[in-house]
Amino acid sequence: MTDDLAALIETLQSGTAPQRRQAVFKLGQMRNVALVNELCSAASDPDDGVRAFAASGLAALGAAAMPKLQTMLAEGDALAQQTAQAAIRHIGDKR
Repeated sequence: MTDDLAALIETLQSGTAPQRRQAVFKLGQMRNVALVNELCSAASDPDDGVRAFAASGLAALGAAAMPKLQTMLAEGDALAQQTAQAAIRHIGDKR
Protein backbone atom coordinates (compact mmCIF):
# COMPACT_ATOMS: atom_id res chain seq x y z
CA MET A 1 0.00 0.00 0.00
CA THR A 2 1.38 3.40 -0.92
CA ASP A 3 1.77 6.13 1.66
CA ASP A 4 -0.83 8.26 -0.15
CA LEU A 5 -3.35 5.43 -0.09
CA ALA A 6 -2.68 4.72 3.57
CA ALA A 7 -3.15 8.42 4.35
CA LEU A 8 -6.49 8.50 2.53
CA ILE A 9 -7.72 5.45 4.44
CA GLU A 10 -6.57 6.97 7.74
CA THR A 11 -8.36 10.23 6.89
CA LEU A 12 -11.51 8.31 6.00
CA GLN A 13 -11.45 6.71 9.43
CA SER A 14 -10.56 9.70 11.58
CA GLY A 15 -10.80 12.96 9.64
CA THR A 16 -13.39 15.70 9.81
CA ALA A 17 -16.47 15.37 7.61
CA PRO A 18 -14.99 17.50 4.79
CA GLN A 19 -11.72 15.55 4.99
CA ARG A 20 -13.61 12.23 4.90
CA ARG A 21 -15.60 13.41 1.87
CA GLN A 22 -12.41 14.27 0.03
CA ALA A 23 -10.78 10.97 1.00
CA VAL A 24 -13.69 8.77 -0.06
CA PHE A 25 -14.04 10.74 -3.30
CA LYS A 26 -10.38 10.11 -4.12
CA LEU A 27 -10.64 6.43 -3.15
CA GLY A 28 -13.70 6.02 -5.37
CA GLN A 29 -11.94 7.69 -8.29
CA MET A 30 -9.24 5.03 -8.12
CA ARG A 31 -11.77 2.38 -9.22
CA ASN A 32 -9.73 -0.21 -7.41
CA VAL A 33 -11.68 -3.30 -6.36
CA ALA A 34 -9.20 -3.81 -3.52
CA LEU A 35 -10.75 -0.72 -1.88
CA VAL A 36 -14.28 -2.11 -1.76
CA ASN A 37 -14.11 -2.69 2.02
CA GLU A 38 -13.10 0.92 2.67
CA LEU A 39 -15.89 2.19 0.43
CA CYS A 40 -18.39 -0.10 2.15
CA SER A 41 -17.28 1.18 5.56
CA ALA A 42 -17.84 4.74 4.34
CA ALA A 43 -21.40 3.75 3.45
CA SER A 44 -22.32 3.97 7.15
CA ASP A 45 -20.67 7.33 7.73
CA PRO A 46 -22.95 9.84 9.50
CA ASP A 47 -22.17 12.45 6.81
CA ASP A 48 -24.45 12.46 3.75
CA GLY A 49 -21.64 13.58 1.46
CA VAL A 50 -19.34 10.77 2.53
CA ARG A 51 -22.10 8.24 1.90
CA ALA A 52 -22.87 9.74 -1.50
CA PHE A 53 -19.23 9.53 -2.58
CA ALA A 54 -19.07 5.97 -1.23
CA ALA A 55 -22.09 5.02 -3.34
CA SER A 56 -20.51 6.62 -6.39
CA GLY A 57 -17.22 4.80 -5.80
CA LEU A 58 -18.98 1.47 -5.32
CA ALA A 59 -21.06 2.03 -8.45
CA ALA A 60 -17.87 2.74 -10.39
CA LEU A 61 -16.63 -0.72 -9.44
CA GLY A 62 -19.69 -2.20 -11.12
CA ALA A 63 -20.34 -5.91 -10.86
CA ALA A 64 -17.19 -6.42 -8.79
CA ALA A 65 -18.89 -4.58 -5.91
CA MET A 66 -22.18 -6.52 -6.11
CA PRO A 67 -21.37 -9.21 -3.52
CA LYS A 68 -20.48 -6.56 -0.93
CA LEU A 69 -23.47 -4.43 -1.88
CA GLN A 70 -25.81 -7.40 -1.48
CA THR A 71 -24.33 -8.09 1.96
CA MET A 72 -24.84 -4.44 2.89
CA LEU A 73 -28.48 -4.67 1.84
CA ALA A 74 -29.02 -7.78 3.93
CA GLU A 75 -26.92 -6.99 6.99
CA GLY A 76 -26.02 -3.30 7.01
CA ASP A 77 -27.48 -0.51 9.08
CA ALA A 78 -30.09 1.78 7.52
CA LEU A 79 -27.46 4.18 6.19
CA ALA A 80 -25.44 1.38 4.60
CA GLN A 81 -28.58 -0.09 3.04
CA GLN A 82 -29.51 3.27 1.49
CA THR A 83 -26.00 3.69 0.13
CA ALA A 84 -26.02 0.16 -1.29
CA GLN A 85 -29.36 0.78 -2.97
CA ALA A 86 -28.03 3.95 -4.58
CA ALA A 87 -24.93 2.15 -5.85
CA ILE A 88 -26.96 -0.75 -7.23
CA ARG A 89 -29.28 1.67 -9.04
CA HIS A 90 -26.23 3.22 -10.71
CA ILE A 91 -24.88 -0.19 -11.66
CA GLY A 92 -28.26 -1.09 -13.14
CA ASP A 93 -29.08 -4.10 -10.99
CA LYS A 94 -32.53 -3.64 -9.43
CA ARG A 95 -32.31 -6.52 -6.95
